[in-house]
Amino acid sequence: MLFGWMKSLIFYLLLATIVTHMAPSNQYKQYIRYFIGLVVIVLLASPLKFLFEFGSGDLQELLQEIEHVEGQESVAGVGGSITDYYGMGIREGLKKELQGYSVEDVAIITDAGGELLQCTIYISEAKATEEMEKEIKKYISDVYNLEDARIYVVRR
Repeated sequence: MLFGWMKSLIFYLLLATIVTHMAPSNQYKQYIRYFIGLVVIVLLASPLKFLFEFGSGDLQELLQEIEHVEGQESVAGVGGSITDYYGMGIREGLKKELQGYSVEDVAIITDAGGELLQCTIYISEAKATEEMEKEIKKYISDVYNLEDARIYVVRR
């Protein structure tokens, strides 16, 4: 790598010298030298590019992964996007709607469009019954069109 860099630099300097001597008049030599100087600076700095280089697609892959995570699962209450605030509304609404079931907390996951993907309801251990869990799951399934497998009722 270093040998190739030195070889290209020497070749360019020789070529630049030839072009400078072949210029028709001194009037153009200053512009030619200016351009040659810029190219030499770029050639001298080229070995340092690996410090700033992510690779061919690493940066693009990183940005796509960030977009994927933000788009697929937006946890309500975290962050500041519109989806998060919409999710907070769903979360608080569920807490109020399920008040009679001794709900301590609600955690939800929504997609970028605000559609509910998963719901976890935390209820008081002392007041929890299996019938209560079934009623909560049925209510959320009916109202939010969510599969039972994506609804979790956790006793605390």
